Amino acid sequence: MYSTRSVPGGCLVGFFGLISWAYCGVSCVLIWKAWHTHSGIDTAKLLKLLYWHAAVSFAAGLGLLWLGRWMFRQMEPYDSTDPKQPSVKF
Repeated sequence: MYSTRSVPGGCLVGFFGLISWAYCGVSCVLIWKAWHTHSGIDTAKLLKLLYWHAAVSFAAGLGLLWLGRWMFRQMEPYDSTDPKQPSVKF
């Protein structure tokens, strides 16, 4: 029943933004673990890499969420249960 419904493209883009923010959260957890570990690895190099991963994934997620919101708001209303509509409507 639900497989015949179409999804606005802005929701799909926003979903990718949320995935990017989840990656940012994983990077932040790894930053916290690397900060509190006292092993023999080069922590400064690892922290610099993880800071970049967290910052870029947060910014990309924010951009994707903004773009998805904008796409969703610009789209005209349509019947999502109409079988003639594509599965993802941009």
